[in-house]
Amino acid sequence: MDIDLDFYRSQHDELSGREWLFNELDENMFFSKRGVLLLAEMGYGKSAIVAHLICQSDKRFPGYEIYQHIAVYRICNFYSRKTLSPGNFVKNLAGGFSKRIPGFLQSLQKNSRFKTYFESDRCEEDPEGCLDVLVLKVLNYLDMVNNTYIVVIDALDECIELAYLTDNIRKTEQFYVSKRDGCRLFAKYLLNLLRQQRSFTNISIVDLASYAACSSDKEIKYKFLQNSKKYISEFSEVYIPEMYILHQAAGKLNSYTAMPLLLDLFSLRPVDETDKGNITASYVAAASGNHRSLKALLDCHADVNFVRLGPRFINETVDMLQFCKTFAFWEYSLLNIAAQNGHFKTVLTLIRDNANISHQTSFGSNSFLLAVENGYTHIVQEYLLRLKSVFITNLNQALYFSAKNGYVDVVDLLLYHGAEDLCLSCNSSQYWAFFHQTRLQSIDSGEDLRLYDFVFLDDRRYIKCETALEVAIRNGHTEIVWRLIEIRNYTLRCREAVVEHLYLRQ
Repeated sequence: MDIDLDFYRSQHDELSGREWLFNELDENMFFSKRGVLLLAEMGYGKSAIVAHLICQSDKRFPGYEIYQHIAVYRICNFYSRKTLSPGNFVKNLAGGFSKRIPGFLQSLQKNSRFKTYFESDRCEEDPEGCLDVLVLKVLNYLDMVNNTYIVVIDALDECIELAYLTDNIRKTEQFYVSKRDGCRLFAKYLLNLLRQQRSFTNISIVDLASYAACSSDKEIKYKFLQNSKKYISEFSEVYIPEMYILHQAAGKLNSYTAMPLLLDLFSLRPVDETDKGNITASYVAAASGNHRSLKALLDCHADVNFVRLGPRFINETVDMLQFCKTFAFWEYSLLNIAAQNGHFKTVLTLIRDNANISHQTSFGSNSFLLAVENGYTHIVQEYLLRLKSVFITNLNQALYFSAKNGYVDVVDLLLYHGAEDLCLSCNSSQYWAFFHQTRLQSIDSGEDLRLYDFVFLDDRRYIKCETALEVAIRNGHTEIVWRLIEIRNYTLRCREAVVEHLYLRQ
């Protein structure tokens, strides 16, 4: 790392007084699994305390108990972009852990991708992915029971600019407006415009609700409801045929406070009213990753297990499986669509609200398989840590999907949790479905599907008797091929793998 953090540390005077604070910090750190956040106004000595902790190597003085467990420290400085970079912070974490945590460096070096992140700009471009590869994945493989490692960050607020709506140049600070004040000003302007023209023409009621909620001003919220109710008739289906207001808000806003304002305004409409696409506002929120809006809807009794309709008619001109996954979303639940779209916080919200985690789409995939197929490592890891017993029978299918699409990290996770690549039965029978059922993909006329006893599955793997190894070879995912062979090479002897064997020999 080419950042001189020692220079920033040395800029603070020695700590004078307040030694009592370290005893409280020790106590709070001992009882907290998530750490301690120290808040105070400018000039109260937060940075002096941090500098003392980082440098306190003398057992006789307060702060030593914390000092001896510090693995990494980070000092954010607004005028140094490198200290504010999330990617550099992740590299700093990995470097510190490599020095302080036994086995960390060795585990990190086993991952062939770690040099790509360290020696290029990948961490700056993708800090979340960098955190996965350089830190979280390595920690997951280490046994650190009863060991404590502390990360100290000074001036965290220098890295967080959420309070500003305008530019981020401190020299023009007198021109800044806080987010709350900005929302209050916008809300007042739009409310005044509404009173003048007595109509929502050229005024977005969704934006107005958002500003009113963001302002945290009770009077503005009251005026929003009072004035909006006068013109609520404008928002009948006649005026908005494409999408209802709640649906618009669910797709546009991620706010726990704005959604209740609109629910109060349209209180006569059911919270699970469906639009012309037969989806609810909660489904829109889940699909868009707006977990706060979704939580507000669920707290107002939206159905956490809402499911879209299944297939009714066949379209012989398209690939029905791909059509379902990308457009129709037949029999998708809120959890299914959130997992497929990679919305981690939305998935957690739904799980906490007791969504049916086993629900399958019309083609037989649950939310775990959808997350795997689309390469969302965070979600896959969360499922395996929390709900592995529920998805244990899906591990091998998940391994096939991840190998097919080239998701190395997901393949590693699945292999670690016991997924196996096995030879499949290949006897020309459709053994994975009932003998009298017709595959939906084989119906080639635009008929009403209610006339058929059909089965709709993502079953290419079974039809082709294809293993994860074979599909990885076919799609050119060499790194995955070698991982599968290193773990277990049974599938090299599968009857249908002759062509792939020739490829390997070459």
